Amino acid sequence: MKPSVRPFVRFPRLWLVAIGGLTLLLLSGTSLNAGSIEAVITSRQGLKGIKGVHFGSFGEPTINDGGAISVYASVYGKGVDSTANTLIALVNRTRTARTMIRKGDPVGNGYEFSALGTDPVVNNSRHVSWTAEYADTKNTLWFVIALGKPNGTSSGYAARNVTWYVDGMPELALNARNATSVNGMLRDPISQDYLSTVFRLTLAVTTAIVTQGDPPIGMPLGSTYNSFGVPTIDDKNNLYFVADISDSGDAFDGIWFGKNADPGPLVVKGQSAAGTSSTFSTFSDSPCPSPDGKRCAFTASAGGTNNGVWVADTASKAVSLIATTTSRVDGTAEQLSNFQPPALNNKGQVAFMATSSVTSKSGIYAWNGAKLVKVIGIGDSFNINGKDKKAIDIRFNPVHALNSSGVVVFTASFDDRTSGVFKASL
Repeated sequence: MKPSVRPFVRFPRLWLVAIGGLTLLLLSGTSLNAGSIEAVITSRQGLKGIKGVHFGSFGEPTINDGGAISVYASVYGKGVDSTANTLIALVNRTRTARTMIRKGDPVGNGYEFSALGTDPVVNNSRHVSWTAEYADTKNTLWFVIALGKPNGTSSGYAARNVTWYVDGMPELALNARNATSVNGMLRDPISQDYLSTVFRLTLAVTTAIVTQGDPPIGMPLGSTYNSFGVPTIDDKNNLYFVADISDSGDAFDGIWFGKNADPGPLVVKGQSAAGTSSTFSTFSDSPCPSPDGKRCAFTASAGGTNNGVWVADTASKAVSLIATTTSRVDGTAEQLSNFQPPALNNKGQVAFMATSSVTSKSGIYAWNGAKLVKVIGIGDSFNINGKDKKAIDIRFNPVHALNSSGVVVFTASFDDRTSGVFKASL
């Protein structure tokens, strides 16, 4: 039986802010065909109600079906020093924001948060999962996975302790039941070794789903789980993850999924890669399920340099192709490579980052249900309020970057030292 770890952290009510005065981003001289792009938050923009404080830069945002966005951001200005210069904000579709947590906020017992994770995730009830660290009086570093609530309070899922831990600030996923998933380490009670483990966390309990060395159910005796990738979770509490299995010929290495301690394979190494004449050889981390659990999008390699994005039906296990290195972006001669983990919604739309054969730079592309389109690319030029800008960096969180309305959210930085959080409709 897997051990359970109960949370012990309760967080205080946090500081509130509002955001206004945002500018519509107008496209100029680009070949974008995914629809309009709109600014949500921009750098150098002030925080309403906090005089002299401004946004600086942004992490990878996520969006829910109602248009609410969670994002990590740095701030600067009057009275801001290195002890309180980052925060995690929840931005409603009206562009008012609540700070879920800020570096330097009190933890309790006189402690303060010393670092925040850069990848918060929001769900449809506007709850936000995030990570943070603080040090106690003995300079022991404590790690926390928490759930921020719409009313501004927060509760801890769990904290690093003697039973389990994670390295650094792990990537999280969050479902409609306020359950999150994380890849961590569980201590073996006999050997005292720490073993790679896929966890599902709720406010009530932390559950180890599968652990390194466990025997996969139904596999030949002696087969074990060797290692796991970054897990994600759907609204039915199924977890999806890349697993390495010690079996004859590594025939069951691939994407596994399940809700309890008996997950099964969804797509495996050696399986025919739909839309190609090759078979799957490797799989990238963070396979992305649709919230309803009916499909899962993933990035994989199929025959040498031919990598791409596919979607698997979780009931039939049938796999369909979204894009590979031979696919062309609609209306262009552009082909793609270096596909990154995708985002998927219940409508079957998919968004992902890839490298363009035309510019040799990365950008966000999408399958909008009918065709492969470009959303935005590094090097694209824009005109914002009469000023030309060129995108020099794009950040994208595939876990919840695409909502059921086909809205993609991302961060873009420009050559004039400005940046912001933007959204685009497919």
